[in-house]
Amino acid sequence: MFVEVGILHLLWVSSTHGLQQFACIGSGFTETPIEIREIGQEVEITTPGYPNAFNNTNLDCVWRIKPLHGLGLKLTLVDEHLDDGCDDNVLKVWDDSEVQGPLSHPGLKSSCGQGFHVNEIPVSFDTVSVSFQSKRNDGKVHFRLEVTAIDPTVCPEKEYSGCPSGPCCEGQDCCVVTAGSSKSFELSPPTYPNASAEGLKCTAKFVTTPGSQIAVNFLDMDIWNHGEPFCLSDYVLLAESSGSSTKSLLHEGMKFCGQQLPNYPGPSMIVSSGNELTVHYHTDGSVSQRGRGFKAAVVALNPVCSEMEFQYQYGEDVCKASCGSPYTPPEPKKCESVAITLTAIDSENKAPIPHAQVKISTKKMSMSESSSVEGTHNTDADGMIAVSGTLNSTYHFDV
Repeated sequence: MFVEVGILHLLWVSSTHGLQQFACIGSGFTETPIEIREIGQEVEITTPGYPNAFNNTNLDCVWRIKPLHGLGLKLTLVDEHLDDGCDDNVLKVWDDSEVQGPLSHPGLKSSCGQGFHVNEIPVSFDTVSVSFQSKRNDGKVHFRLEVTAIDPTVCPEKEYSGCPSGPCCEGQDCCVVTAGSSKSFELSPPTYPNASAEGLKCTAKFVTTPGSQIAVNFLDMDIWNHGEPFCLSDYVLLAESSGSSTKSLLHEGMKFCGQQLPNYPGPSMIVSSGNELTVHYHTDGSVSQRGRGFKAAVVALNPVCSEMEFQYQYGEDVCKASCGSPYTPPEPKKCESVAITLTAIDSENKAPIPHAQVKISTKKMSMSESSSVEGTHNTDADGMIAVSGTLNSTYHFDV
């Protein structure tokens, strides 16, 4: 599949089993957005035709990888050879984090035939940018960068908390609810299901963990508008903070009134783009007949943390549904020690060396238990040592 942007062709090599492969060819500049939605989803970014050499010149590519739902991004530079011309081929990685760290702009840079100068690229929970610029190459230039989504560090609480006095309390932020993912907060005017009073100004602010969202599921709507179409006198208003995405439906707020649920006859759920949402309920000061207001169930939503549940009422029928397969972390692997027999052999005559001192050090440990192998050991009369170690560890021996 090819996507053409200006004079540059972006090649999407494949998208199977959660792996998306990207490489840029041609010349010019492009910025490619990539959204990550699931734990384990993988993105692979390479030079053109990897692992083969490429003849393209004047490449200038940027990939913007955005993790959703609080997911983390683990980056691994699997393979890399950039020639010694320091400005010829440059690979950069940085993120949008406001907290100063190794990936803060300008981030990490690989050029001059050298890597990123770090043992491991830090995990990022922000949008990550990868750029590659190539003016010319020695015929051997290539790289392969793998990006893997890992589980969030924090998920919403199951139970809601906050707003003990209800949404019609007085004072700034007097009703702030930390939304739960399992038990919904039932929101309605204080007199519901009876008629609403005049002069109500009720506000409830819902918050959840970064990467999660707020879902308002309207179950009932009876706000009389007395024939006027713009909900000027009585209404319920949903609004996000001023810093929300301009693409959000709630960026400038949404008013609802009338006697039909929003989106009638379809499901009546409104979801925020960020992790905060404010609900206002207003009735004017006129003494007139009013409806009962509204009723809504508010929950925190994060499909990688917990199952999503929905409720919808059409007439007398109530429909409920749930979907999503929340991530369950695998059980930690147990590392069992195995018996290892070592024999010290003379490199010239190949004979065992009895009573020799052998110093064992660990170069790579799969589990902390493998450190018990380290130390100085003496061979027996047959030049042998019996120790316990782990299969997935790497050891170094000095005799």
